Amino acid sequence: MKKVYLVLVLVVATIASYAQADSIKHWKFKGVNSLNFSQVSFSNWASGGENSVALNLLLNYDANYKKGTFTWNNNIILGYGLTRQGDEKTKKSDDRIDFSSKMGWQTGEHWSFSGLFTFKTQFAKGYKYPEKEYMSNLFSPAFFTLGLGMDYKPSKHFSLLMAPLSMKMTVVSDDELVENYGIDEGKNSRAEMGASVKAMFEKEVLTNVTLKSKLELFTNYLDHPEKIDMTWDVMVNMKINKYLATNFVVNMAYDDDVKTVDDGGVKGGPTIQYKQLLGVGLSYSF
Repeated sequence: MKKVYLVLVLVVATIASYAQADSIKHWKFKGVNSLNFSQVSFSNWASGGENSVALNLLLNYDANYKKGTFTWNNNIILGYGLTRQGDEKTKKSDDRIDFSSKMGWQTGEHWSFSGLFTFKTQFAKGYKYPEKEYMSNLFSPAFFTLGLGMDYKPSKHFSLLMAPLSMKMTVVSDDELVENYGIDEGKNSRAEMGASVKAMFEKEVLTNVTLKSKLELFTNYLDHPEKIDMTWDVMVNMKINKYLATNFVVNMAYDDDVKTVDDGGVKGGPTIQYKQLLGVGLSYSF
């Protein structure tokens, strides 16, 4: 774990040093801040119903640098949500930390030699309901990817990074959860060598409607290369005015080493994981 923390510290320190050392004119910053709230309350309602309240916070920031043939793109997505139904205790409905950093040196009109670093985990403990089975926590799991390859960017809306030299590391700091993520007993991490692909698309497809899609693939050269790990995130932001918007987010994932639990509480093998979020609320973009 000390090595993992050291990598994160070095990444943050590097970004800070570049920001201080070079003129701000080479940087472009943008972000979306969304806070969605919903509440339903009943009192003597003849048709029946159950009180509920839900709160979701989503932050999506970009910090991009360009000078000459060198580019450096950074993105972080932070999401957290809580919900309460009737007299039940408050439950976590969303929890996400997703950071990526890509450096590139342009070698042609649409091509760059690039390196990619990604990091994903969550903030707090997660459970499978109604059994309340313990499933996740901060750094349990955490996924790191390092890759080197070529980045193809035919337009400002789309990029495709193909990295035939990549490493993926899965970290589970809680021994209780190790077996759920394909890590050998007595260890807390697993490293894989393989190839990775990252495709990004972002465009205003209609007036005040922005579509953002991110697809990430990884295959292990040494262990069942035909079984490809996948994460696919799609976000649609529909702006109502300067401070109000509707957000629709879909997250899909597949990892052949991750065990899942169905709605009946039965543990099974790997399968497609799916999460969807729809919210209307406060939103501010810059």
